[in-house]
Amino acid sequence: MTTLFSKLSISHKLWGGFAIILALLAIVVVNTLFSLSDTKGKVDILANELQPTLIASMELMTELKDTASYLGFFLLTKEQSHKNNYHKHLAEIDVKLQALKDTPVAQKDNETQNILAQIDTLVARFKGYKTRMIQLTEDRTVNFASLGYATDNTNPINVEIVQLMSNMILSEADEEASEERKLLFTDIQDLRYTWSNVLNNIRVYVIFGDKDVLSNVQLFISGVISLNRTIATKYEGMLTFEQEESTAAFEETLPVYIKNMEKLIDLHQSDKACTNAYLIRTEIGPLLVQIDGLLNKLVTQLRKNTEAVSAELIEQTGSTTHFVTILLFIGLLVGSGIAWITTQIISKPLKIAVAAMKDIAEGEGDLTQRLNVHGNDEIAQLARGFNHFAANIQELLSQVLDSADQMSISSKDMATASSNAESSIQKQNSETEQISAAVEEISINATEIAQDAELATDKNS
Repeated sequence: MTTLFSKLSISHKLWGGFAIILALLAIVVVNTLFSLSDTKGKVDILANELQPTLIASMELMTELKDTASYLGFFLLTKEQSHKNNYHKHLAEIDVKLQALKDTPVAQKDNETQNILAQIDTLVARFKGYKTRMIQLTEDRTVNFASLGYATDNTNPINVEIVQLMSNMILSEADEEASEERKLLFTDIQDLRYTWSNVLNNIRVYVIFGDKDVLSNVQLFISGVISLNRTIATKYEGMLTFEQEESTAAFEETLPVYIKNMEKLIDLHQSDKACTNAYLIRTEIGPLLVQIDGLLNKLVTQLRKNTEAVSAELIEQTGSTTHFVTILLFIGLLVGSGIAWITTQIISKPLKIAVAAMKDIAEGEGDLTQRLNVHGNDEIAQLARGFNHFAANIQELLSQVLDSADQMSISSKDMATASSNAESSIQKQNSETEQISAAVEEISINATEIAQDAELATDKNS
């Protein structure tokens, strides 16, 4: 392995280090991509499945509550605006329910489908009360059982009794006035007044439900019975035919009225006194509670699923972060190791080579030293080149030194020869001077001879 590593070039070693770092980065990226893909799937489940279903469920709950609220407002106020809003929200329930059925969870999950099937059935039942509730609210005689019973049973008897008393009063108009008849007329008027108090107190009870007035009703009925009997006995022989028939008929009819009145009171005191309220309390209310319970069950289930997926996302994100952190830490260690190895492989040999070259450059280098050569990379090639260069310089310097020695010997020989030549030259110079002096002397003699010859010539001529 070391031999193979030493044969690699520096660029290959650097690329190898980079490849290791890139491999670690690739592992980080691949792991992150897989994690992101899984995260995207879970986010899609949250955003496109669970949350839309949860929102649709809550919207349906809100719509049901709004519908029930407007129904209650309409029952209390009978205002047309509340009735219209009740119709509007009742129709909107179908839209919200269908939207809930169309959600991905409702399409795939069997348990959700079962819950929605139950809700669908209950909603259909709730909508089935629409016509009846409107009719009950708009018709008091239908809505209030006591009013309906009074219309069918007590009111006809009351009309009959009032007619009997009217007959008694009208028949008195044909009789001659006397003190006794005035007293009779007064008692008949008292009977009519007392009876009107009976009716008024019954109406107060039916309308306001005040049970305290029932004691007044009993008191006034006792007064009616007493007055009717007083008229029949006290004024016996004075009564007209119509009055006798009326008092007798009144005596027979009053027990029937009292019986019907007691049943009317019982109806008014029962749970069914107000039919729409009774239906809301016993049927519609429990129905809405059932629907709300099923929706709450669905919402709770969806929230649990949402929390579970969210927890998985958080856990997965934490695991990915932990894994990436570990890989990055390993990458830092590997990078630091590669940097250190690179320093040892490249920088250290270069420093040695630089020191050796600097030593040579400064003129005090040891040309016999050589760099260690390992492998075949650029540093090894540089070391070989340096060693070859140093060897060449050493050989050249050796040759120069040899030449210098030879030149030194030759210089000494030349110095000796030069010294000898100088002595010869000095000797020659001395001899030359002597010759020159002789020549000069000869020249002078020749000149004198020439002059003498010239003089001799002149003399001869």
